[in-house]
Amino acid sequence: MCIATIRKGLILLCVLGSTVVNGQNAPASPPVGYTWQWSDVVPGVAQLHQERFVKAAVFYGGAAWIYANAANYYYRFTQYGYNRDLTAFRQTLAWGAAWHGLALLDGWYYGRRYKPVKRTLFSDKPLKSPWGAALRSLFFPGWGQWYNDAPYKSAFYFTLTATIAYTVYHNDRLYRQTGAYSYKDQRTRYYWYLGLDYLLMVLDAQVDAWLYKFDEVTRWSLGPHPQNGALMFRMEVTF
Repeated sequence: MCIATIRKGLILLCVLGSTVVNGQNAPASPPVGYTWQWSDVVPGVAQLHQERFVKAAVFYGGAAWIYANAANYYYRFTQYGYNRDLTAFRQTLAWGAAWHGLALLDGWYYGRRYKPVKRTLFSDKPLKSPWGAALRSLFFPGWGQWYNDAPYKSAFYFTLTATIAYTVYHNDRLYRQTGAYSYKDQRTRYYWYLGLDYLLMVLDAQVDAWLYKFDEVTRWSLGPHPQNGALMFRMEVTF
């Protein structure tokens, strides 16, 4: 009787001990709420960090369109001095400020319930967000590559895009000054180059995000088959 009681007590202590240990070692649930960054002041970037990609594109694209129109009105005012252009510039700038505030308000409102996405290798949620990388490169040249920890690619795409964009601007300025169609043709050609550059940059960022850290868990080899000597390609994956 005494021995049986002692055994039951020991079993109970083991069960309680294992429960406490498991409770201590269990991974904590991800915190709810979004931590703001300085880059989130740009419309659409907070939504991008929160992985709400459609709204990110809408807010960023809308802000870019509004501010570009405002800059165009101001340029026309400085060139021709029309008051209507100055009035349009001020009105467009006010719309831009309202749009900017709406983007920040949206990021704050949804950020209160934000939960980080759990990402793992070899899953439909890879370690880096493919759409997040693609939109980053679309928003700013090379940003998606930087997000994927590829700084040399980031510098390459930024330099290439900036060079092509400057060439477009240079030929456009010469065409407006001289009216020569050769500069117009050059401008059109480099517009196509710029579009192709953006397409390759966005696709490269998205593919690299899918394959992020993939090279660290795979091993490739090429050699003869041990039995018949045929050339054999082999890939080993470590989980």
